[in-house]
Amino acid sequence: METSMAIDNRPPAKLEHYHPSRVLTLVYQPFALGTLEILAYIEAKINTRKQNLFGYTLFFIATLLVLIVSSLHS
Repeated sequence: METSMAIDNRPPAKLEHYHPSRVLTLVYQPFALGTLEILAYIEAKINTRKQNLFGYTLFFIATLLVLIVSSLHS
């Protein structure tokens, strides 16, 4: 049985040179390792609530920076 719609797996022209998995890995890993080292070192001194807020804030900032850098380079 044939379908009338053709499946096109190509990305749009704007996204051809964008590799989100590479960019995310390069940006995320240093932050993740640094945060892990800092929080492991001072785990007993920091409140769990502060750890969560710090982690979510850092993740939000890193994600926002990925979007900004991506939009500047496109």
